[in-house]
Amino acid sequence: MKLNYFNLLFLAVLVFLLSLIFGCESFKDKGHDGIKPLEHYKDDDPYDASSSSTRLEWQKPQFVIESLGDISDKVIADIGAESGYFTFRLAKKAKKVIAIEIDPEMIELIELFKQNVDLSMQEVIDTRKALPNDPRLRNGEIDIALIINTIGYIEDKVDYLKRVRRGLNEDGLLLIVDFKANGVPQELIYSPDILVKLEDIYKDIENSGFHVVKVNEHALPYQYMIWAFK
Repeated sequence: MKLNYFNLLFLAVLVFLLSLIFGCESFKDKGHDGIKPLEHYKDDDPYDASSSSTRLEWQKPQFVIESLGDISDKVIADIGAESGYFTFRLAKKAKKVIAIEIDPEMIELIELFKQNVDLSMQEVIDTRKALPNDPRLRNGEIDIALIINTIGYIEDKVDYLKRVRRGLNEDGLLLIVDFKANGVPQELIYSPDILVKLEDIYKDIENSGFHVVKVNEHALPYQYMIWAFK
């Protein structure tokens, strides 16, 4: 569904105000990757918004990205990119980032935000409209697949992960970060229905042909991290 006139007007005004307030590298994330929109912003992290605690604190995006190692020569698919919370951070370090989304409004929002970052970052970021059951990756086109706060929305996880696997090169890496089944504050998620138990997604990853190499349940307060190779 295309943006209507009022949405376009709102987005144009938003981008203009952000460019005035934060400059070319700073703006607030509006989509929150399936996380509830929250009202109070913290000035020391322009991407972050939260109520009781900031997303910067519980998501630890810098730690997540550093866990991928040296990505300077890597092509990364940010699957379920929403408005680009990780996309723009990745673009500062990666060779290329493909922001994959099923929502065309989020894609348009990323494209609008791209206009307010350095040209070098703009050239790194591509957007791609995906399908709910298909990330639409070409065979072997990416080095890393990043799926954050998204796996719970995918119905047939094994089939989807098989498609992701085909998109990775022979040494490709998959990193899934998502909410634990218990202990997650209600203000961070839309519904408990999107929560996937670690043991369940572990099985889905292996059943799709990946080899799980590492699991971390403790680095992030509300989320687990799973690394797997093709």
